Amino acid sequence: MADNMENLRAKRLAIPFNVGKSVKTAWEVSLETAIEMYTIWRETGIFKMLEKLDPNLYNVIMDIVEENEKRYQELYGEEE
Repeated sequence: MADNMENLRAKRLAIPFNVGKSVKTAWEVSLETAIEMYTIWRETGIFKMLEKLDPNLYNVIMDIVEENEKRYQELYGEEE
């Protein structure tokens, strides 16, 4: 599993940076709203279910979640 994770990370790094910039989401949500949704998904077991159904998609989503949580902590960590 660890070997697959390294391969997946290497493949993600191989994607040109501009590709990620050309894709727009259907809507934008605030960082606070995203953090609240991650909490709900954790508490309801959505992440665990996703991990069992599609480990690769789970890894991609968790990378995004971790980046957003880190950003949130940097922005609002001192206030709490």
